[in-house]
Amino acid sequence: MARIAVPDGSYKVEAFNTASQSFQTADFSHNCYADYNDLNQQINSCWLTINHTTAAFDITLLRISMISLNSPDTVQDLPVGASIESENIVLQFKDYNNNQSSLEFVVSDKKSGREEVLSMNLGFWSSFLDYN
Repeated sequence: MARIAVPDGSYKVEAFNTASQSFQTADFSHNCYADYNDLNQQINSCWLTINHTTAAFDITLLRISMISLNSPDTVQDLPVGASIESENIVLQFKDYNNNQSSLEFVVSDKKSGREEVLSMNLGFWSSFLDYN
């Protein structure tokens, strides 16, 4: 199962089937909940929950297509410096890079004062191995 935050809208979700070498419709649900942003304004917090099993030592390739956007006025970029926190930890959005499809966050431990940078990116690279 995968759970992905998405804007409020209508979606089509497909998973790649390695046996047929094609994308097939995946079972999913789309739910929205009332939430508040950093400015204490009410927003819709929406999630896609995708019910798909991935075999051990395998990966799943998902294709998510937005069919329509329900509330275009409420879609905003996440501002640099936005954060969420719990009793012990603060996660703050630090930066992004469109060219590298990367996001960077700072994770702070409130008790110890230690900070760590969490970086992630979505990308691909060509394999130089011959699998035949």
